[in-house]
Amino acid sequence: TQLITVGDMEGLKHIYHSGCQVMSVLIMPVSLFLAFFAEEIILLWSQNPAVAANTHSLIFFLSISTMFYGLSHLPLSLQYAYGRTMPVFYINAILAVIIVPSLWVSAITFGAVGVVVVSMASNFIYFNMVVQLVHKFVLFQEKAQWYIKDVGYPFVFQ
Repeated sequence: TQLITVGDMEGLKHIYHSGCQVMSVLIMPVSLFLAFFAEEIILLWSQNPAVAANTHSLIFFLSISTMFYGLSHLPLSLQYAYGRTMPVFYINAILAVIIVPSLWVSAITFGAVGVVVVSMASNFIYFNMVVQLVHKFVLFQEKAQWYIKDVGYPFVFQ
């Protein structure tokens, strides 16, 4: 907010991209490790192969879901710093209208796995919508750098 108030766009871009890179480096490796080794981690923790076999898919989807949500935090914070709360409100309202019935149907049809898949899908949609908003209305020409350097490189080189 302070950099926006004084009009230091270069400083804002630097802090934004650095922060997003740090978030990516911290969040993605842990989330992906947990997702892809969920069964082994649960087996080590519980010492029960049946529990590991029956719950690892939940951990997989929850881990990926949380990763998307965590990566959307800094772009969302930048929206708030600019005072642009209404677009985020509308995104949340639209997602709520879609997600609530989806959760209900998926819970009845697929059980817990269906619920976490809907959660992951909603966080993925939220992540993409918030990123699009920030780079359309706030940091106009920074979207490619965000996808390539802030998220892409940490994903590829972890």
